[in-house]
Amino acid sequence: MIDESRVANEQPTVGEWASAGTQVLPPEQRHGVLERMVTARWPVALVVAGCLVGAWQLMGALGRLPVYVLSPAEVVSAVWSYLTDGTLSEAAVVSLRRLAVGFAIGAGLGVTLGLLAGVVPLFHAVIDPLVSFTFPLPKIALFPPIALWLGFSDRAIWLVIALACFYPSFINAVAGTRGIDRHHLWVAGNLTAGHWRTFWQVVFPAALPRLLVGVRISLALSFVMVFATEAISSRPGLGSVIVESYQFLRYDRMYAAIAVLAVLGLIADRLLVWIARSGTRGHDIAAVGRG
Repeated sequence: MIDESRVANEQPTVGEWASAGTQVLPPEQRHGVLERMVTARWPVALVVAGCLVGAWQLMGALGRLPVYVLSPAEVVSAVWSYLTDGTLSEAAVVSLRRLAVGFAIGAGLGVTLGLLAGVVPLFHAVIDPLVSFTFPLPKIALFPPIALWLGFSDRAIWLVIALACFYPSFINAVAGTRGIDRHHLWVAGNLTAGHWRTFWQVVFPAALPRLLVGVRISLALSFVMVFATEAISSRPGLGSVIVESYQFLRYDRMYAAIAVLAVLGLIADRLLVWIARSGTRGHDIAAVGRG
């Protein structure tokens, strides 16, 4: 007699079938193929990026770029020059400090309240309409009234960044918590596990992959908001350096600041992905690990 559950478990998922090609491979071979394809993804991406940068540099060498567009070599030279003289290094430290404070407050509150709303139906019923009403509002639009209250200070920038980071973290924390398989909770209840133990040993681990997706989105938004707030307030930082360089036609410094901001964002994102993978081994974190 055929064991139907075993046959079902051995069937490839849609993602595995698409990754391995139209040929259905045995389970023991499938993992090796996927591993090689994932490993080969970065070389392919680097080759494509290298071709684009090479074409960009070639156009610059041939004099085909507008005066306001620098070649990659000129951008790298400008980055090195403004980092060594302290112009960008000091601005980067200031921006990262503001970003870290706002991100920690917003993502921390979003995760905490999201988990609470996911496990307490009454709290979810109270806070969900408020979140749904305010979520579509562009958070940068709140910066002028907040600045009237707190002035164009770091506290105002922290608050705007925190507001932007709160919503993705909250929404994904709620979705991850409420999307848990109820059978896991029934099993925990049958084993006489208390509410606190059930939360930490069942609910939180199951919600963690989706929760980290929201935190990653919040991190990206924190970089967007720190630029926008610094550009509007003219407070020292990478955002104000970019805007002032544009206004005074200092295109080398403008591109250098943009490049530094981009590299810092990439490093922060990769660091968060590494932490997410380390903390969620055995879970499906495809949405966290890509990009």
